[in-house]
Amino acid sequence: MNWLVDDALQMEVATPVIAAAVMQLIASRDETELWARAIAMMRKGFGGHPYGASEAIVEERRTGRVGGFVRD
Repeated sequence: MNWLVDDALQMEVATPVIAAAVMQLIASRDETELWARAIAMMRKGFGGHPYGASEAIVEERRTGRVGGFVRD
């Protein structure tokens, strides 16, 4: 989802809700905070998002970017 915010910034399109969601997602990965762990578990329960460390997820976050918007 970071690529979406990046492309929106490149196109000068405001996306405050998406940007806020990305920031909350990143904050919720803090495994030392109970609130963050609770949010991550709810994401797993309601949306089927993976919980915990996974090499496949790490690889997807590293390589699964669309981004690279080029303005004409």
